[in-house]
Amino acid sequence: MGNRQKIAEQCIGWFQQEHARLLAYLSTCMPGVEDSELLLTLTSQRVLRAVEHGLLSADADTLTRYTMRLLYRAAGNALREQSRRHAREAQYCRELYADGLVPHMLREDADDSQLAVRRAVLCLPQEQSQLIILHLWQELTFSQIASVLHLPLSTVKSRYRVAIQRLEQILKPHFDIPS
Repeated sequence: MGNRQKIAEQCIGWFQQEHARLLAYLSTCMPGVEDSELLLTLTSQRVLRAVEHGLLSADADTLTRYTMRLLYRAAGNALREQSRRHAREAQYCRELYADGLVPHMLREDADDSQLAVRRAVLCLPQEQSQLIILHLWQELTFSQIASVLHLPLSTVKSRYRVAIQRLEQILKPHFDIPS
């Protein structure tokens, strides 16, 4: 077995040993477990390539410092991109409301009430639409949602209640929703 392969195996062993600790670190920076896992996988591949090409030594100290720095940057970039995406979605919904297109879309699809509700959900703020989708369409309990989103159960319930109230306001003029 070649020297490079030994170094790569040493690096992989370090990642396997430190996986839980690195994931715990990422969970403090990132809200979603899947996002954290993906960032950790991509970062470990990047570190492994650097080690294989001799750009980085495979000792635990160097691997720790370099990996933590990459994870910190990757998490920051991912959060900024997520924030930009949410801002674009919110802007799109505001433009739809300003142009009077949302009520028009809802009237157009009065026969297809599910599509109308889905469109209304997409126009809610991201934190509210996320809860509606997870609870109604993914059929998760509030406890499961709290666990997935790393939020207190009371926060999940109150945000869900506000989201339902907002949905009722949006949909009330277009459907027979009792007061």
